[in-house]
Amino acid sequence: LPEGAISAATTALTNVTGSARTAWLEFSLAPSRLRAGTNVLAAEVHLSPSRFAHVYRAAFGSGPKDDLIDARIAHACWLLSSGTVPVKQAAAESGFPDIHYFSRCFRSRVGCAPRDYVK
Repeated sequence: LPEGAISAATTALTNVTGSARTAWLEFSLAPSRLRAGTNVLAAEVHLSPSRFAHVYRAAFGSGPKDDLIDARIAHACWLLSSGTVPVKQAAAESGFPDIHYFSRCFRSRVGCAPRDYVK
């Protein structure tokens, strides 16, 4: 990975998990941090948003925004699979303030509407 692209905490996670990509996602895209956008992630590693996107894509092969959305959708799937969380609440807790945008992202990545995922 490019020097300075990840923090010491992420490096420590790499030693535990064995995968730099897994470590980055576990540290940066934890459910409690899903509301943070890529600009916040870039600031945490002291890079401009455009440089962060470039370094991230070079290191992992996909863009940070795509991975952020994937992590948000995965968290929403986990919430929805419980069967007790309404779609609107799952969207909000996963970092999607707009339910319509959440539904579009969910359908494109999962292949069904959020309300149908539970069924």
